[in-house]
Amino acid sequence: MKKHFQVFILFSSSIFAQNNVYTLKYCVETAITNNIDLKQAELTQQSANVSQTQAINQRYPTINANARTGYQFGRSIDPRTNEFKEQRIDNTNFSINASIVLFNFNRINNTIQQQKKNGISAEEEKNDIKNRLYLNLVQAYFQILFQKEILLTAQNQILTTQSDIERTQKLVNAGTVLELNLLNLKSKLNTDELAVVNAENQLIISKLNLIQLMNIPTDDLDLKTIDFETFNLVLDSTNSTYSSTEIYKQAFANQPVIKASKYRLDEASYAIKASESAKYPTLSLFANSQTFFTSTYKKPNITTLMLDDVPFANQFYQNLNNGLFLNLDVPILNGYRARANVQNSKINFERQKLNFESKSNQLRKQIEQANVDTKAADSRFKAIKNQIKSSEEAFRATEKRFNAGLANAVELITAQNTIFKSKSDLVQAKYDLFLKKKVLDFYLTNEFTF
Repeated sequence: MKKHFQVFILFSSSIFAQNNVYTLKYCVETAITNNIDLKQAELTQQSANVSQTQAINQRYPTINANARTGYQFGRSIDPRTNEFKEQRIDNTNFSINASIVLFNFNRINNTIQQQKKNGISAEEEKNDIKNRLYLNLVQAYFQILFQKEILLTAQNQILTTQSDIERTQKLVNAGTVLELNLLNLKSKLNTDELAVVNAENQLIISKLNLIQLMNIPTDDLDLKTIDFETFNLVLDSTNSTYSSTEIYKQAFANQPVIKASKYRLDEASYAIKASESAKYPTLSLFANSQTFFTSTYKKPNITTLMLDDVPFANQFYQNLNNGLFLNLDVPILNGYRARANVQNSKINFERQKLNFESKSNQLRKQIEQANVDTKAADSRFKAIKNQIKSSEEAFRATEKRFNAGLANAVELITAQNTIFKSKSDLVQAKYDLFLKKKVLDFYLTNEFTF
């Protein structure tokens, strides 16, 4: 079964846990259900399908029936004799007509192909909206997980500072270090507590951004208590061997935005052929059958030597006539509408060519940028890991010197701040690299896999 948009989420099968924990699957399905752009795209696709069906139905005959009844007063034509008479005439007419196009230089076939391409384009455009929505959701979801780790790092920093304060208090009591060191550490504790508050606020903002992407009102939600399922981030190098050109070739073949643009170009090509067909004759077959009833129709009565009214049923069959005709419609001069339609179709074709080229170039640039960004993020991630090792070694050395009374609290605080910043940078670099790798995977496969 062909799928333009697939999501594989390898974690708990529960969509929304009872303990108020959102999963990525729940967020995606809710956003897809509530997204207005997707609903509009679905209606556009339905409309395209109707147009396609209508184009196909042009191959079939057109059949219409007509019935008319009424009265004529004064001088009028007798439908039986075609003579003018001063009398009241009751008339009832029935007719049925049928026509079918036999040949019109493939106008119907080209119109059908045009509408088919229109329907496929609408479907691919809907898939592109899904992809962009999912990409935004993934980024917003992992921004929350990133902020959760930042908050955890800040909370651990408070525990470390509190431990330092307790140890320094003992050293102050023993007269080993000055009380100024204790005051500096208490000041750092206040700074750490502020960092926790800032991290909590950023986490709430990140949750709000995701909930808004899901198009859910937040009035009845407590953003502080809502939690989100975490992932074990695996930073592999599955796409590191691909060049931008190789990734672009894959993306060019499977990305809905390119498919939609290409089908729009094909649609415009068939529109030219359909509009050019209007300049040539159309051959049709026409058939009709009609009958009528009139109150003036009389029939001599041999017995009474009078004129008797002819019953309705008798007139219906006696006045019945049928016809079968070939009709050739040759356009000669129609205000140059056909020529104008052809010109507009050609202009639209050139417009779609430019749009296809623009989409292709935009995709290529996005992939080139994503590939460069991924390599830069990978280098940054490795550098920060090395930086943490150096910072931890420096901190341990400073801590020993501090415990021995050879370093003050400012030096200890500086070493701790360096580690804290490095750990925060590592969290950010980890999520940044993970998402950038997933974006490259998406360009390669048109799928997100977690």
